[in-house]
Order: sequence, then C-alpha cells, then structure tokens
Amino acid sequence: MFKKLFYRLCWLCLISLPAQAQNGTAGTLLPPDIQKIKDRGSLQVAMYSKDVIPYLMADSMGQLSGNDVDLARNLAAALQVEISIDRSAKTFNELVDLVASGKADIGLSLISRTLGRAEKVRFSHPYVIVRPVLVLNRLTASRAGFDGNNPLKEMALFRGQLAEPKGNSYIDFAKAAFPKASVLELATWDEVFNAVFEGKAMATLRDEIGVKNYLMKYPERSVQLKTIPITDPARADGLGIAVNSNSTHLLSWINLYLELNYPTRSAEDLVRIYAKYYKK
Repeated sequence: MFKKLFYRLCWLCLISLPAQAQNGTAGTLLPPDIQKIKDRGSLQVAMYSKDVIPYLMADSMGQLSGNDVDLARNLAAALQVEISIDRSAKTFNELVDLVASGKADIGLSLISRTLGRAEKVRFSHPYVIVRPVLVLNRLTASRAGFDGNNPLKEMALFRGQLAEPKGNSYIDFAKAAFPKASVLELATWDEVFNAVFEGKAMATLRDEIGVKNYLMKYPERSVQLKTIPITDPARADGLGIAVNSNSTHLLSWINLYLELNYPTRSAEDLVRIYAKYYKK
C-alpha cells in the first residue's frame, strides 16, 4: 500500500513540473545571478558621480532623470524589483570596478566599451552609439598644416600633441587614431579643452554629446575651436551596460530587453528626446 502511495506521489510531482514551468512559478529554476536580484528585491546600479546631460542629471531636490536613469528604472521594473543607485564612482573605470567586485549588479552610465574594461566585466550590446569628434585649435592646426579635409589620413600622420583626460577611454581612441602623436594626459575634460583652446595641445577627441555640452556651456569658444565629426562606423563609440563576469544570464536578459524594447539610440535621438535640457 505504501509503495503504491509513493509511486502515485512521484507521478503527481512529475506531471506538475511542466505546468509550473509554463506558468513561470518555479522560482527555484531561476539562475543564481537573477535569483540574487529577486531575493534582494532591488537592482543595484552603479552610476557616475557627476551629472552629464542628457544621460544623468539631478535636480535641486536630488531627483534623478535622464536617458540612463530612465533605462535603469525600466530594467528594474521589468525584473519586478526596486532600483538602488550608487553614485560613488568618480571615474568610469571606478564604475567598472564596482561591477567587477560585485558591489553593483550593473554599471549604466555612458560607459564606453573598451577591450581593457572587457577584461574585468561583460558588456551588453550598445544601447547608445555616438561619434567621436575631433576638436581642433584653428590657429594651431593651421600652423601645423592640419586642415581636416581628410581627417583620418591627417590623424594617422600627425606628430604633434593631443590632450585627453587620464583614465578615460578616449585616450585609447586617440592613441589608435593618432599613432605618431604624443598625448598630454590631464585631470579633467575642462583642463583638456582649456589646453586645446590655449594652444598647448592642437586637438582632442571626445564624443559628440560631450562636445555639444561643452560648446553649449562656452559658446564663445566655437570661434577658436573647430569640430570635425569622425563618421567612420569603425571608429564609433558604443556605450554598453556593464555586468559582472559571472552574471551571464543577466547579460542575456539585458540584451534581450534591449532588443525588444530599446532600439540603439544616436546622439541625435538623445538630443531630440531630451530637448528640454538643451533649451536656454
């Protein structure tokens, strides 16, 4: 009798498994990287400490808005959890380190995907693709015979001095684009632009949103600074969401979310969607 009862219970368990899987009720079947977020009840997101229009901005009350904030909130909502944002990272490499060390589930804050960073974390497909822009001191470039008519060829042959921020992905981009040039590494983008404006360096490379934001802040400098967008797709700067190297299922989930809900955006898309931040 007990043997029959045992077999009947086993049979009931077996036929209930497909129904549980179909209805999505088998919580124990979730992979560990997703289950950890569900158990905690929040998605931990590392973001850059400084405001950058239109990605990440805080108002006078500390309320966050912007493209990356909206995307992070939508990811958390799709996972049916709350969101927890950590803005302690002073650099983008620190953002990557927070994710690599497991202190954040994801890093979502205009992080350029580079080979060096990919040694520490995994990256999603690009959610934004921006073009690098060459910013030149008109007078210094003219004296150097750099007219920008064939920028990629001129960049490959240039032997003068560039300026880029320390620890920024654009140092790698600049060294690849200007293999014969020397790079002056400075602490901040403001110092970099000042060096170009004052003629201490002939040029810098920066993403088109960063250049737009700078010239919006200092419109009078557009007279002395010349901008040349680099339109070669191979040089494009893809911004990705960083996840821990062990979070393989979370990465697949994020990529599927982006595919279904978030067509890759360009700089023009961002400026159009968040136009209110560019109005004076």
